[in-house]
Amino acid sequence: MHLTAAMVKKAAREAGADDVGICKVETLETFPPNPQAPQVPSRTSTKFKSAVVLLVRMAVGEFRAKNKLCIMHVSQMALRRMDRAANRLIRFLERQGYPALQTAAQETAWDLKGGSYGLLSTRHVAVEAGLGNLGLEMNLLHPRFGPRCDVTVVLTDADLEADQRMTETLCIGESCGRCLLACPPDAVLHWNLDKRRCATYAQPLGISGLFRYFREALRAETPQKSWEYLSAPAFYDKWKSLHWQIGAFASCPRCIEVCPVGDDYLPHLADRHRTIEEKTDDKVVKLKLYRDARKHNEPIPGLDPWRLRWIGEEGYKPKKKEKATSREA
Repeated sequence: MHLTAAMVKKAAREAGADDVGICKVETLETFPPNPQAPQVPSRTSTKFKSAVVLLVRMAVGEFRAKNKLCIMHVSQMALRRMDRAANRLIRFLERQGYPALQTAAQETAWDLKGGSYGLLSTRHVAVEAGLGNLGLEMNLLHPRFGPRCDVTVVLTDADLEADQRMTETLCIGESCGRCLLACPPDAVLHWNLDKRRCATYAQPLGISGLFRYFREALRAETPQKSWEYLSAPAFYDKWKSLHWQIGAFASCPRCIEVCPVGDDYLPHLADRHRTIEEKTDDKVVKLKLYRDARKHNEPIPGLDPWRLRWIGEEGYKPKKKEKATSREA
């Protein structure tokens, strides 16, 4: 029996994915996000032909919570669900005779770049697979779930029919700018992101902080002082970040929860996030400069021809309002 893209998508949804898309590995090799440090499948293997992207939506309740521990725990649950779905899909593909491999979404390829820069950028693969495109803050935006989703990639030897990329931009851009106004460290640039600022705030227990903490403990003047480091509440936080990744990433949901893209925003989130407490005069001025640049057709660094591929070549087009029925009229 010939394996089709439809069969693979059906298996992915039955495995637990909320949406699924497919793209050719050849496309990923031709259009890496950063040609100077290319994240391409051939760094893992040259045998794969297709990339299957599994998308899992985040629980809306996560963005109605005030406690960061709850938010991070729910995020971890979604990631584990996503990994289980990918593993089930791999077993399905291999039963059909096609070897498959899930990429490690949270790995860091130090030979390419420092920081959290992996062998593949799953959000860019998701765009190539037709699941959405990137927003002003560089999050993946899905038509139904907005930025409130996670994705993983399964590479396979199966030669599957690819989905079409979205060329219409989902993000409202400078005319909205809610992600920019809500960003606590002011990391949102003009269709770009200051990753260092974002990571410093969103990953308070990241690897660099972990190394610094242990270095201070080891360099303490006395064994008693070292023990004070290792018995402090801060050490327990570091331990959690190692075992459960609590605080190691995704502890700042602001740009995700204030984004109006997605069917879940108006019924579940708009009431809580109508007012943006982080809004400042400086951010308002910066957003106005971005709007003026767009209005006067000035060059926008974040929209260079290469990056535009993942944002949407056709620009933003608001959804057309459905005509009212006779009863509604």
